[in-house]
Amino acid sequence: MSEAIENMDELTTNLNSRNISKNAADKILNVYQKYNEIILFQKAKQYKLGKEELQVTTITIQNSLNESIKCNEIIEEKNKKLTFLDDERNALDKEKDSLNSSDAVYLKKQADTLTLRIEENKNNGIEKNRQLDSKQEKMIELSN
Repeated sequence: MSEAIENMDELTTNLNSRNISKNAADKILNVYQKYNEIILFQKAKQYKLGKEELQVTTITIQNSLNESIKCNEIIEEKNKKLTFLDDERNALDKEKDSLNSSDAVYLKKQADTLTLRIEENKNNGIEKNRQLDSKQEKMIELSN
């Protein structure tokens, strides 16, 4: 019986020791669980922030691509207009050269030149007549 009591005491001591160990292990488990929850929360937060940043970046890239497409379309339109205007200018230059080399333009320029000469000669004639009248008046005055 004393042996049975000793065994019971030993079993009680073992049970108490195991309960203490279990409690210590439970505390360690609780600390690890809290640590894992914190790490998991931080990783989830980083993931969420990364995902939001990716969405913003994707939208920004899409907007930039759309803007680039619009700019390329505008450039293409401007280049077409520039080509059209260059062709039109070349055609007008050829027409101008053709008109400048034609007889009508030459004759018009010659007529303008001759008109200017006639006007100059007319003005010179009037001036000469004035001078002549002035000299005749002086001669009349001198003869008197």
